[in-house]
Amino acid sequence: ENLMEGIERNLLTKNRDRVTQSLSAFRREVNDSMKNSTYGVNSNDLMS
Repeated sequence: ENLMEGIERNLLTKNRDRVTQSLSAFRREVNDSMKNSTYGVNSNDLMS
């Protein structure tokens, strides 16, 4: 899914809220996939 789908490139509150919601959903999906990963990658390794 495209993170910027349905979002116009301006600073209107409506668009900022949509960006925040999209990023939050993306973050949840990444966290869920990391938890379900069979590779056991440490999330701290991704920060370096």
